[in-house]
Amino acid sequence: MGQSVRCTCAALVGALAVTLCTTQARAGGWPLPPGETEIILSISRLSADERYNSSGNRVWKSNYRKLEISPYIEHGVTSGLTLVGELAYMRESTNFFGREIENDAFSRLKLGGRQVLGEWNDTLFSFQPVVTFHFEGEADDPAATESGDIDGDFGLVLARNEEVAGFAVFSVQEVAWRYRDNGRPDEVRADITLGTRPWDGGMLLVKSLNEGALETTAAGELYRSSKLGVSIVQELPQADAPGWSAEIGIERTVFGRSTIDEATLRIALWRRF
Repeated sequence: MGQSVRCTCAALVGALAVTLCTTQARAGGWPLPPGETEIILSISRLSADERYNSSGNRVWKSNYRKLEISPYIEHGVTSGLTLVGELAYMRESTNFFGREIENDAFSRLKLGGRQVLGEWNDTLFSFQPVVTFHFEGEADDPAATESGDIDGDFGLVLARNEEVAGFAVFSVQEVAWRYRDNGRPDEVRADITLGTRPWDGGMLLVKSLNEGALETTAAGELYRSSKLGVSIVQELPQADAPGWSAEIGIERTVFGRSTIDEATLRIALWRRF
């Protein structure tokens, strides 16, 4: 196993996640009560003018932009089972020496669930399998994903609430193995979100998102990436918009190999009913 893979696997010890959780917005780590549904409509804009080469150094690349709209849904089936799904539409453009190359398409569909396994030491453990169907003709990712490719995520999710220095703090962590068909390398993924509620109805989040290939791509590259993000989620006035929350956040690649150096601005609306 190469050094890049060993470093990526070591990052799993830090354990990590997909989440957001307030009184009204609560997705990612805890089950929804039976019959309840939460929808998150996200709009994100990604930009990249550089990429990380195989040595982890930034080098120039064609100007790349992507706008993505991705409604995400969770629905509580039982006290321990929550179904999850996501559909993404994207519009991307690449400026290659003055020539603009554009593409737009429904890029993926995710379907899965999160089953509670139990609680130990004030930490909730869940198993989350998710299948992703890709529709885009030539995705701009290191594995050269194409339309018809399928991913299978098998993740362990840990959710915990506690109090630190008088502040209510929560963490949702996810460690996952991702199977990828058609000769694309399998991946490991380790994400974490830490959050606190510094004011009434609001939440501050800090995220770490990490992934890496377990073997080289068809081009002989062993890719990995680490991103950091910050988000603010705010409940909207309940008298005018009961059950609604709004989010704004940014994410930025801080380290990578054989992947783009991206910056992403994200806004989202949450609705729970």
